[in-house]
Amino acid sequence: MRQRLVFALLVAFALWPLVHRGLVHRYGLDPWKFGGWAMYTVARKDPQVVVQVDDDSGLRPVLVKSASLRAEMARYPWTRRMLGPGHEPARLGRLGLRQEAKARAIVVDVSDFSLDAEGRVHFDEHRYRYEREPAKAAP
Repeated sequence: MRQRLVFALLVAFALWPLVHRGLVHRYGLDPWKFGGWAMYTVARKDPQVVVQVDDDSGLRPVLVKSASLRAEMARYPWTRRMLGPGHEPARLGRLGLRQEAKARAIVVDVSDFSLDAEGRVHFDEHRYRYEREPAKAAP
């Protein structure tokens, strides 16, 4: 029984780099995380994040006033790099709407950095828009 367990663990250890590479390729996970060996094949760069307010004057950069928004703006690029493009900045949108009382929406632009198989640099641009929910009418 013990030999089977040791053999199963060795097989899992030997196959993990292939599984990890597949997860990195399919879901855009950070190759530096989750104990894989794909980390030795890519450069490491945080995505660039720009948070803007959409109000009566149009789009303008958000002026960070709240500590919670500042903390999320510092944390989000790291979690985005680790979890990949599927990790949307919804919390940034909620915190921005909470801070900006007159905003119609918060717009978050994210630029993900990647290298292709030939070593060329690519920036994948993503725009997320978080609208303020309309006020509910009193009954």
